[in-house]
Amino acid sequence: MADYSGKKHIISALMRRYTDRVPVAVLIGPYCSRLTNYSIKEILQDAKKSSEAHLAFYDRFAPDSVIIYNDIY
Repeated sequence: MADYSGKKHIISALMRRYTDRVPVAVLIGPYCSRLTNYSIKEILQDAKKSSEAHLAFYDRFAPDSVIIYNDIY
């Protein structure tokens, strides 16, 4: 299963099929701003900066899924 993608891990787990590890989904919110040196305020107000920060998080940690939300304030 080394060639499994995050999507395949999640689908296998949802269908109660074998997978070699538990899939990981991360709620990161605006806290990914630290990876791009944007302030939390910038992440909450600028969609482009928010997407850059979330993609930076995904590239660095490679979770199976990233849940994006910026409405905590």
